[in-house]
Amino acid sequence: MKILYISDVHAAVDNLNIVMEYTKENTPDMAVVSGDLVDFGFLKKGIGIHPETNQRILVRDIPIYEPYTLEKYQNLFGFLFDYAQRHEEGMQRLSNIYDMTRAVYIVAEKISQNPPEELSEDDIEQLKEFKLDREFDNIEDIVDYYLSIVDFAEGNMDIQYDCIKDILDRSGVNYHVLPGNYDKDIQETSLKDKDIHRKTLDKDGLIISCFGGANDFERGDIAIEGIPLEITVPFKEYVSRMRTTISEVFNFLIEEKPDIAFTHIPPRGNEMDIGLAKRDPPMQHPQTKQAMFKGSPGLTAYVKQGFTKLICCGHMHGGVGASNVKTEDGLAVVLNAGSLDHGYFTEINIDDETKEVDSINLYQIKPKIIQTDNSIDWKEELDINNVELLIKYVIRPDGNLERIKLAKSILEVNDQDMY
Repeated sequence: MKILYISDVHAAVDNLNIVMEYTKENTPDMAVVSGDLVDFGFLKKGIGIHPETNQRILVRDIPIYEPYTLEKYQNLFGFLFDYAQRHEEGMQRLSNIYDMTRAVYIVAEKISQNPPEELSEDDIEQLKEFKLDREFDNIEDIVDYYLSIVDFAEGNMDIQYDCIKDILDRSGVNYHVLPGNYDKDIQETSLKDKDIHRKTLDKDGLIISCFGGANDFERGDIAIEGIPLEITVPFKEYVSRMRTTISEVFNFLIEEKPDIAFTHIPPRGNEMDIGLAKRDPPMQHPQTKQAMFKGSPGLTAYVKQGFTKLICCGHMHGGVGASNVKTEDGLAVVLNAGSLDHGYFTEINIDDETKEVDSINLYQIKPKIIQTDNSIDWKEELDINNVELLIKYVIRPDGNLERIKLAKSILEVNDQDMY
């Protein structure tokens, strides 16, 4: 069995087209796309049509047009957050960022259906602290404006989901998707029939469990500059008031005990859990100087149980590749597929009889390089001929990885930061 594994598409439909072209001669039995399918709701990137090939391509730096700007959204949200704190019983007791943000959205929808008669004097004073682009006489108008901006962002995201679905459907590949921290509930998109979040699949006796989303364990859900957090998929993992760790991903996987697990977030504290550039070390705590990882401690705790021998993730773009992790009874393998936006994708090869993973191939779609006397330029005219096998990982019977390096990645060719 061959599984095509992709993560962190970030609306890079040009690269997705190339991967699907690659599958025509290297057909997988199934494909899994592990989150962050789209990019910004308040557009920094968008989808365009190539004038010659008519293929969908990624267009960067599209200007955000009036009246829907990120700044206006943030100011409106700031006022409504403050309003909800003062008027809604129970808001003060919420500690998780996602819960607080979702509560603001729920409060806004509640107000739109049953608006108060007028703003209080405290509300009017608070309005002055937020730089709103117009004057408001009542809370209903503020809420309607806020909800219209959230709807606008959702609409931009839906365009990207529709485009990704079209490319994947046309490939004929049997594919599944799960959400990342950039995504809204896949059930609310055109890809809903392909959603495998919190689901377990049986593929000819191979048990595969999937859990999407990601958060920052210390701070709560990740606030992304271009996407309203209110509509993203929650990833609930935090320390409770009783100082115990609550982890939905741990609870889900310990119940399922699959052969392979697909998640968006990596396990915490390993080579697959580092930042934006492969050569960067983990971030350090400003006081303790200890490494600050962003993966899931609950997922790490599950991996150490030894029930699952391959955990496939993404999220941390700099952690691309595979490595061993010690378990209670041996070794597991953690695979970070990297970001398709940066050209990375993988193949997982599984023995049909034993259901053991034989090998993993890591590929990169490389731009053409134009070498001049003193510099290197990158030419972004990509096709299937730009696909290169970087590393082949062979998994030995004892679980040890043998790493066979076949080519250099873009970052190793030049010190220029391609991220």
